[in-house]
Amino acid sequence: MPRIHIADNLPFVSLVIHMNDKKLPLQRVLLDTGAARTTFRTRDLEKLGIIVRREDSVRYMAGIGGIEDVVEKQITAVEVGDLIVSPFTIYLGAMKYGIPMNGILGLDFLLQSGAVIDLKVLEIRKG
Repeated sequence: MPRIHIADNLPFVSLVIHMNDKKLPLQRVLLDTGAARTTFRTRDLEKLGIIVRREDSVRYMAGIGGIEDVVEKQITAVEVGDLIVSPFTIYLGAMKYGIPMNGILGLDFLLQSGAVIDLKVLEIRKG
């Protein structure tokens, strides 16, 4: 089962992003039940050929760090251990929050995957 790692007093997980036949593992993704949408750093996903285009839908994400412009993209899948959501819509943004992270795993993924977060043993799994 995927482990939850505590760093900077925050819960992080590792996951894999799938886009067509390519995979990108990311190690430091914030597990955030207070985030409505899953968001990744634009520069990380460029490795999968996912780039921002003029015709993309721009959204605005508000959180503890303020308001950020993000772009909505559909990807093949997000995988956290045995939790997989496919296809999956994500946000891309700069993610300059003062804490090093590659993304935010939000409530959208957690609900769609039926995730159970067990903080006693620091694991995330299927319900």
